[in-house]
Amino acid sequence: MVKLADNNTFVRKIPKDKTPKELEEFFGKYGGIISCKISLDEKHRSRGYGFVCFNEPNAAAKALTDRHEKDEFIGVKYNPKGKQEMRKVYNNIFVKNLPLDVTDEEMRALFSPYGNITSLYKGTSEKEGKHFYFICFGTSDKNDVEYGPRAAEKAVSQLHGSKYKDQELYVVPA
Repeated sequence: MVKLADNNTFVRKIPKDKTPKELEEFFGKYGGIISCKISLDEKHRSRGYGFVCFNEPNAAAKALTDRHEKDEFIGVKYNPKGKQEMRKVYNNIFVKNLPLDVTDEEMRALFSPYGNITSLYKGTSEKEGKHFYFICFGTSDKNDVEYGPRAAEKAVSQLHGSKYKDQELYVVPA
């Protein structure tokens, strides 16, 4: 049994002026196409990404492996996520167990190697007498929706349980 997901390709970096017909013409060289869609916002403007569903899974695979040396129409393996899996995607992290003398600059220095920090929120736990932070990762490139989650996941995986000023950091998804 063939899953339709095997025939589907997610396409990013679609120039805003391109049409579904142009997308179909470009990907048609890999095989027959069932459907082509460019995602639109509420004002019917291109969001810069879309989907191509091929008749055959091998056409989708060929479209993914062909590195056509272009800065547009980049095919990515379509990997549908269920609702439960989508809840695991995050770009905000929670950091606690920080000494009271910690500064925003120190937090930026500690977390910026993992990605672009778009916001920091500092709070104090009166119960524990320590600071905590909410840190959000993101990018201005609206075509790279995976950037923030990649950066946040890397920061969590590499810093949770590490030492900072003799304190063991607690770094988790927020």
